[in-house]
Amino acid sequence: MENMELPVKKIRRAQIRYYETDRNACEIPELKAYTYFLDVDGYYINIFHPLEECNIYKRVPIPNFTKNGESFGTKIELVHGKEEDGVCYILDNPDRIVSTYDYISIEDFEDLIINMKDFIVDRVEILEKRRDIFSRFKNRKIIESDKKNLEILQEYVISKDKETEKVYKKD
Repeated sequence: MENMELPVKKIRRAQIRYYETDRNACEIPELKAYTYFLDVDGYYINIFHPLEECNIYKRVPIPNFTKNGESFGTKIELVHGKEEDGVCYILDNPDRIVSTYDYISIEDFEDLIINMKDFIVDRVEILEKRRDIFSRFKNRKIIESDKKNLEILQEYVISKDKETEKVYKKD
């Protein structure tokens, strides 16, 4: 898989959020967490976990408004998966990750991920699979920070799951 080359124009970054069907929306979490997908003719595949089933949304150019008429972000539309409560991915606008290349190898893409300032949920896994002890030692602070952020993200998702549980009462 590491020899595989990805078409750069088809790589899409996605922010991890929690979708609530009753609100038809996602709140913006304090922690911004990202992963990457490959667009294969409208079918999105997680680059680092290709077998994972994902609910993926994209932004549409229609603003949301409160009852008071205040604008707060844009609407989202399901493009892949199911509309259900739980973790979802909101695609960012397409951008070229490496403007000088049409294709990038998985290994080179992983190197880009390692050096990004944003919190990428797959980075710890990438760093831990690298056999080079020097690179693991060098990136120890990134691993520690990302592990802490993974815990925060997991706590957030668990708290949202508890909030959205339906309680049925018998009269």
